[in-house]
Amino acid sequence: ELAANRVLNNVREHSDTLVYQALVVSEELIRISIVWHEKWNRGLQEALE
Repeated sequence: ELAANRVLNNVREHSDTLVYQALVVSEELIRISIVWHEKWNRGLQEALE
């Protein structure tokens, strides 16, 4: 984690916008993956009923 933060801070010095956009994309991908995981679990539960 420390190494990743160092890399991000280094890139941020040169392109703060790039780091911001990458973080936004990362957060959105995590959000979407959670939605798909919930849908998958819901489908499995419905199939078992």
